[in-house]
Amino acid sequence: MQCAAGLNPGEGDGLVIYRGEDGKLWARLADEFHDGRFEALRPQAPTDGEKG
Repeated sequence: MQCAAGLNPGEGDGLVIYRGEDGKLWARLADEFHDGRFEALRPQAPTDGEKG
């Protein structure tokens, strides 16, 4: 998992864990994640070799 640059959560801060288009798991502060810069992507069907 990778964290956004400068991520420095305090105790009790909410984090959002998501899978980026690059396939990596990322963590961001919840307020940053929900501030409008991210948009939901439609789920894609698993490809051969991936579990669905």
